[in-house]
Amino acid sequence: MAEPSEFYCASHDGALRIFGRAYGPVNAARTIICLHGLTRNSSDFDALARRLAAGGDRVLAFDQRGRGRSQWDPEPKNYIPLAYCQDMLAAMDQLGIARAVLIGTSMGGLMSMMMAAMAPQRVIGFAINDVGPEIDPRGIERIRGYVGKRGAPQSWEEAAQIIAQDNAVAFPDFKLEDWLAMAHRAYV
Repeated sequence: MAEPSEFYCASHDGALRIFGRAYGPVNAARTIICLHGLTRNSSDFDALARRLAAGGDRVLAFDQRGRGRSQWDPEPKNYIPLAYCQDMLAAMDQLGIARAVLIGTSMGGLMSMMMAAMAPQRVIGFAINDVGPEIDPRGIERIRGYVGKRGAPQSWEEAAQIIAQDNAVAFPDFKLEDWLAMAHRAYV
């Protein structure tokens, strides 16, 4: 399969460039949009996107504002799910996508539910994981315990250790090579 193409869309307010990866045929009958978690980025969906694209779907995975290769927003108040959803609906407009299936992990799952409520005519359906209609306060506290509290790792092994500390509860069977692979998707 060909490597994904890379592109940028403007944020809903026109202030930022939002990065995306596109897999599969442009003229596919179905478009799937992948939405990542709070501290993650579009590369989390690479294996899934390749598999779905091999089946004939068009798959788009975005880095939300301030993540991955999307621009940072200087306004902290704009780092909210509503702004991310507005960015995704604007990206759909810019790319000429009338309707899409959404796949969301954690924060991306919240975004999927919000987008379906905001613009039901634009969402064919969605699949979500690591989130539900009720959010367990223990999960929020776990995330608060590590978001924004780490410095830059000095090696890939240190990056893997940090990722393992933060995510071992969700991935108890991961081995060192799994944590290293995740570190390579999360860090530059």
